[in-house]
Amino acid sequence: MNGLRLLLLGLLLGYKPVLEADVEQGRRIYMEGVDRNGQVIASSVNGLPSPAVLACVNCHRESGLGTSESGTTVPPVAWKLLQQGGLLSQDDGRFLQLRPGLDRYDRESLHRLLTSGITPSGRRLSETMPRYALTRSQSDDLVDFLDRLFPEPEGVDEEFIDLAVVIDPSIDPGLRAQHKAFLQGLIRMKNSGTRSELKRKRYSPIQKQPQYQAYRKWRLHFWELDGPAKGWADQLRRHYDRQPVFAFLAPLVGDRYPRLAGFCEQEKIPCLFPPLASATRTGYYSFVFDDRERREREFLRRLQRGQSTALRYVDDQGQVQRLGPESLPQPLGDAAWQRFIDLYPELCAQSGELLLAIDEPDLDRLDELDCADRPHLSLLLLPQRDLRYDELSKLLQRARASPLCVATNYAEPRRIPGRALRASTLSRRFGISDIDAEMLVKDLFAFGLLSDALYQLNGAFSRDYLLEIIEHMLNSYPNYTFYRETSGAPYQRYIAGPLRRQCRGGNAT
Repeated sequence: MNGLRLLLLGLLLGYKPVLEADVEQGRRIYMEGVDRNGQVIASSVNGLPSPAVLACVNCHRESGLGTSESGTTVPPVAWKLLQQGGLLSQDDGRFLQLRPGLDRYDRESLHRLLTSGITPSGRRLSETMPRYALTRSQSDDLVDFLDRLFPEPEGVDEEFIDLAVVIDPSIDPGLRAQHKAFLQGLIRMKNSGTRSELKRKRYSPIQKQPQYQAYRKWRLHFWELDGPAKGWADQLRRHYDRQPVFAFLAPLVGDRYPRLAGFCEQEKIPCLFPPLASATRTGYYSFVFDDRERREREFLRRLQRGQSTALRYVDDQGQVQRLGPESLPQPLGDAAWQRFIDLYPELCAQSGELLLAIDEPDLDRLDELDCADRPHLSLLLLPQRDLRYDELSKLLQRARASPLCVATNYAEPRRIPGRALRASTLSRRFGISDIDAEMLVKDLFAFGLLSDALYQLNGAFSRDYLLEIIEHMLNSYPNYTFYRETSGAPYQRYIAGPLRRQCRGGNAT
């Protein structure tokens, strides 16, 4: 009864209950630039109608915290910041980069800004800020969505940032012990260096600036799972309910990583760089991402542009077809493989190139392809997962049926000797012997990247903003892109390297 009275009182005072349908409509406006019916919301730039969809996210980012690039600052639009003039608390030092005296907005003034470009103080924004043909109801829906951006952070308090390392019980005990000892050593070093910063932010009048208030110690939790991977979700939920964390750092889960990635996606927890996981397709909150189908289509389009005659491929029935604009070769079943093997002696005498999609079991079947004469046909293999370099090398050496090429993203890895040397030196310092250098170098990479990104958050503890900063760093600084599963910029989260043709003899095109 009391709830009903409060609702009636709120309605009398002009309170509008927030409906999830309205929030979803606001999300579509912000993320897609469309209305309830999927129609593009008309906009103009420099007084001219825009032919393109100008969604808010293009500039203000998924976090709603904007960005700064080449001297141009895109301000935050999270509603609690717009309401308070851009600075929420002492911990939001990142927003000091914005000009002082930002306007405070209510729903009416934001609607006027979006439709006419006039701020609450009467200033007219640059014409590069689009003007939108929004109704008042649509701008209210947008505010309902903006109010969900930049939520209170979980896993962060006034003293600590809590991070978790998830560990798969099936991983070798020696690797688990090494992984834990190395990360614990890095955390001790980090917190030792943070002591002075924490003292400065408390006691030194000169240092009591919001950017210095952002300093926190790191607190690392090891979540050691047990049993089959299908039960991990419940275990992760219990761990998280007991101790929320801001991010997962270098989880040690091997090829069962997708089980963890699903939890990351559901709870919107950044999951940063598993050192032993193979490339796998996962969601936004994971940095191990490989959109294989997209890369294959781009690769095939490049191939077709360079051919004077139509490319051919083996379809899922074992027959040879012309490659069309939307064709995407699929692996063959047993019956289709047998038909292709029977057809191969006739095909191999023909010149040209033939595309063949293969799964892992198909690698052995290549030796069944037999040509009576010297083969003229070149086979271009499309593996359905990225091959490691040793696998690629063995495949190119052993296949005898035809001149052979493989579509792969492999390139000579950018090995930076300093990283391996530093990982080795730190391992000795932490008392670790018989190290797995590859794993520890990746641990060091993940730790360093997270450390730099948290520093750049400057107190704006938003998980979406953390991911945006990391993406920008990975996309901007070549020294960060150490291994192929690394992500890229928003909406391009798969910088696993474009596929290219790698042929016997090591020639790549």
